[in-house]
Order: sequence, then structure tokens, then C-alpha cells
Amino acid sequence: MKSKFLERKSAPLVLILVASLLLSAGCGSKYGPQTVKVQYYPDCYQPVADLRSADEKMRKDVLTGALVGAATGLVVGLATSGTARGAVIGTAVGLVAGLAGSYLISSSLQEKALQERFAAYNTAIDAETNNLNVAVKFAKATCDCYSSSYKALKKAYQKGGMSKEEMLVRLKEIRDGNNDAIRVLEIYKADYVKHTETFDEVVRLEQARTADRAPKNTVSQFKKKQTTFSAAAKRTDNTLDLLTKNNRIIEDEINARELAIRGANILAVNGQDPPAQAR
Repeated sequence: MKSKFLERKSAPLVLILVASLLLSAGCGSKYGPQTVKVQYYPDCYQPVADLRSADEKMRKDVLTGALVGAATGLVVGLATSGTARGAVIGTAVGLVAGLAGSYLISSSLQEKALQERFAAYNTAIDAETNNLNVAVKFAKATCDCYSSSYKALKKAYQKGGMSKEEMLVRLKEIRDGNNDAIRVLEIYKADYVKHTETFDEVVRLEQARTADRAPKNTVSQFKKKQTTFSAAAKRTDNTLDLLTKNNRIIEDEINARELAIRGANILAVNGQDPPAQAR
């Protein structure tokens, strides 16, 4: 009965979400174009690739109508699936944050009965929390993989396992892969900022009501969900910081090695041997 209630009561929200998806389906991935050429570290990039492919497949499904009939069940059910595709579909409320967020505080929803309002609120905040958690999980997996690969790369190069040119190409792939993960998380961050404002406004509106006012425990339960959402947002920030920090290290090494290679080439043109660190 509970799932049927959610499916019935959250239908207006789903209609907004589906409309949002249809409007944006032909606009390409919300993450922008992939900028990394994956050659040496496909496993490291795979988590980000999964998020991208899930987003692209969802948009194609929307265009063919595959999601329209099942949108309610997907939003309510797949939001907690723990997979990239489930996360992207389940958190369609975040795909076009303005439309979905506006609906939660719109007069059309505010005029609904208490149960219907909070069904929409809770569906949205649970989905967005899961959205952030899955994105962080995937981005962190990419971050950790590239970090381990960088350490292994340095050891292999120091042992003479590759040329300086290959070393440089590998470093650039790690940098570009991290940058792509950063761009993805920055989009999630922009969304959570908008949703934080919306959820705060939801509480304000509910506390200001005179008719059909929610019991304190109902509002308190939603506030607890806000705390969980804020924790997910904090993890998003922390993962972004870690990716950015790691990439500064990679970028510094790339710059140093490019400078050393240029210097060695100049010496070679002049018939001199390059210093050992440039070889």
C-alpha cells in the first residue's frame, strides 16, 4: 500500500520531472563532452564513464518514451538502487534543478494535502541525497585509482620501465581523467546548492502555514533528512578538494617534465648530453 500511495501521490512531481527530461534529452550529456583520451587507465576512468553512459542512455530512453510510463516507479525505486544508472534516473529531480525545485515550493503543490506535499518533499530529498552519495562513490573510486596508478607510474619510470615520452602521456591521461571527474562533481555541487535553498524554503513554508499545518514530528523528520543531505553535500566538497589537490601535484610534475624534455632537446641539438634527470 505504501508504494502505491507514493506512486499516486508523487505523480505530479514525476510529470514535472519527465517534462524536464524531455526538454533536456536532446541537449547532450549534462556533464559536457568527454575530454580525456582513455588509453592506459580504462579501469580508473570507468566509474565516470558509467555516470556518463547512464545519463546518455536515460536521455535516449526518454526520447523513445521508455521512461514515461514507468517514471514514478523509477524515481521512487531506483533512487536507492546503488548503481550509476539507477542513481541518474532515480534522481531525475536534479537533472533540471530549477524546474524540479520550483515545483516543491510552487503554489500548486502548496495547495495539496499534507500527505501529498510531504510525499513529494521526501521523494525529492531522498533521491537527491542518493544522487550525491553515488556520485561521490564513483568519483572517489576514480580518484583512488588514478592516485595508485600515479604512484606505480613513478616507480616504473624510475626503474627504467618506460620512456620519458610515454611517462608524460600517462601523466596527462591521469590529469585529464581527474579533471573530468572534477567537472562531473562540480555539476552535482551546483545542483546541491540549489536544492539546499529549496529544502530550506520547504521548511519555512511548512512552519508558516496556518491551514493543514504539519505536526512538529513530521517537519522534524524532514529536517533529519536535510542533515543527511548536507552530509552528502559535504562529502561531495571533500572529494572535489581531494581530486583538485591530486591534480595540482600531477600538473606540477607534467610541467617539470615538459621543461626537462625541452631542455634536453635543446642540448641535443647543440650536441651536448642532457643531465641525468632529463633522460
